[in-house]
Amino acid sequence: MLAEFDTNHIRLGQYRPLCFQYCYYDPYFIDARMQTHRVWPHSTSNNPAICTLLPGSPQEFNVWATNVLPDYHVLLATQCFPLYCYDDQGKRYDNISDATLQYWRHALQSKTLSKEQLFGYVYAVLHHPKYRQEFAGNLKRELPRIPVLSAWQSFCDIGEQLLNMHIHYDQVKPYELKTAELFLHELSEQQLAVRRPMRFGGKAGHRDKRILVYNEHLTYNNIPPQAIEHQVNGKSLLEWVMERSAPTKDKESGLSNTPVMSGKEIHRLLCQAITIGVETTRLMNELHELQIKHKH
Repeated sequence: MLAEFDTNHIRLGQYRPLCFQYCYYDPYFIDARMQTHRVWPHSTSNNPAICTLLPGSPQEFNVWATNVLPDYHVLLATQCFPLYCYDDQGKRYDNISDATLQYWRHALQSKTLSKEQLFGYVYAVLHHPKYRQEFAGNLKRELPRIPVLSAWQSFCDIGEQLLNMHIHYDQVKPYELKTAELFLHELSEQQLAVRRPMRFGGKAGHRDKRILVYNEHLTYNNIPPQAIEHQVNGKSLLEWVMERSAPTKDKESGLSNTPVMSGKEIHRLLCQAITIGVETTRLMNELHELQIKHKH
């Protein structure tokens, strides 16, 4: 079988949390694209989706959001629930049915609840620490069940904030690390280059995650613990950026994967990852008590 290279198949995808990578989205070369062509049929399809951990995964339950084609392992094993879907003719339709919206309007006693608000409500519930703890056994075995809560409006608001921050991470204000900013302007782009993996301070087995050694020229101090507390796919967002910003080489094929970001862009993304970790932890702690009216 012969296939001709087509630049239209080049897509920007979410490889890991906060880490994007181009892929060649051609059905001839993708073994299992599942229903992704109905969610992101074009490279310009801007469709928010909630990514959850598949039942049976060994990790603790966690969740992420994206608006571009995700890798199956953006979480350890991922299932996506998009806001919209597309039919075979490319026409977009709501993935939340009118009947589902009416059910939730009745359950929450709201005549004005929108599908976008309900989407945010679900995302906030999935972030609630007590929800994850109380239903940990269920989340290991089955897809999440969303309870009807008393303080639902605050969940809609916080869910919207979380979605916006996680999807549009590039618009988040970078966290101000004064020690880094003090020396950053003195370093050349060559001195800011990442040639080997970054690491936390301290020695192996006793790492101090308040300190990040960027390279031999730059060290970050006083990283807030909240930036490490919030974890997605087994790591904090900061650790994902640290890992994916370093060049790697596959031993078997000899192929290299070198990030194309400049040193200042990597620095900015690291600081944005800290902000998102801190703000996500804050918003999760601001969620109201899990006062359940009844389970859906």
